[in-house]
Amino acid sequence: MAPRAPGRVKGLRGFRSVDHDNLWINKMPGALRDWQVKCVCGGTHTTCNNGWMRQRIDEPAKPVLEKLSRGDQFRMFPRDQERVAAWSVLKAIIAEYDDGDHITTHHMQRKYLMRNHLPPKRNWAVWIGHYERKTWKSEWISAALFAVAKPMPTTDLNKTPTRFNGHATTQVIGKLFIHVLSLPIPGFVERWRFAMPDGGQLVRIWPQTRYSIKWPGPAMSDRDADLTSGALDRKGREVARKRLGLPPQKRL
Repeated sequence: MAPRAPGRVKGLRGFRSVDHDNLWINKMPGALRDWQVKCVCGGTHTTCNNGWMRQRIDEPAKPVLEKLSRGDQFRMFPRDQERVAAWSVLKAIIAEYDDGDHITTHHMQRKYLMRNHLPPKRNWAVWIGHYERKTWKSEWISAALFAVAKPMPTTDLNKTPTRFNGHATTQVIGKLFIHVLSLPIPGFVERWRFAMPDGGQLVRIWPQTRYSIKWPGPAMSDRDADLTSGALDRKGREVARKRLGLPPQKRL
C-alpha cells in the first residue's frame, strides 16, 4: 500500500460542542494501520494481532486495498467489498484503544467481528471513494458520538458527554478514501447520504451489496473529502444549534 513516514505522527484531539471547541495536538504511535493493541479480543498476541486479525481480515483484504490505494482500474466484486469493509471496521475499532477513554463499540459488536470476520450487520456502514489529494492534510479523522433516537432536553445539548455510543471515522490510504459510520439508531446509516460539491463519488460497500463496482469512479476532491469526513458531526451540531435557537454556524 501507499508508503508512510516512520515514527510518531501528530494528531489533533479534543471535544466539539454546540458553540465552542476544546482541541489540542498530541503524538500518536505512527500510522494507524501499523498499530497493534495487546488485548482487543480477549486473547493473546497469537490469537488476536497475529491470529484472526491478520489471517482472516488483514491478509485477505491486502490485495484489494493495494489496488484501491494505487487507483488501479479493476472490477470490485461483492466478496472484495466485504473484505475491505471488515478491514476498515477492524481498524476503526483498534483506533479506539489508543487511549481507551472513548471506546464506542459494544463488546458484542467486537465479538461478532471476531467470530464472523465481517462487520456487524446492523447500525454499521462503510463507504469508499477514489481520492485525488491536492492540499488537504488529514489521513485519519474519528469523531466519537453520543446519539439518541429521541430529542434530548435542551439543557443537555451543550454538555460534554460522559459516554459515547457511535462514531464517524475517515481514513485515507494513498488514493483510497474510507468512511466508517456506526450509530445505534435503527435504519439511520442505511439512509445517510453525502453531498459531493465537486462531483466525487462515494460507494457504500457495507451493508453487503450484490453488485460489482467498476473502479475507480469519479475522483473526490479535497473539498469533497473535507465535507464528507465531517458531515455527521456538522449535521448534529446544526440540529442542536437550531433547537437552542442559535444561528447557523458559519463555515470557514
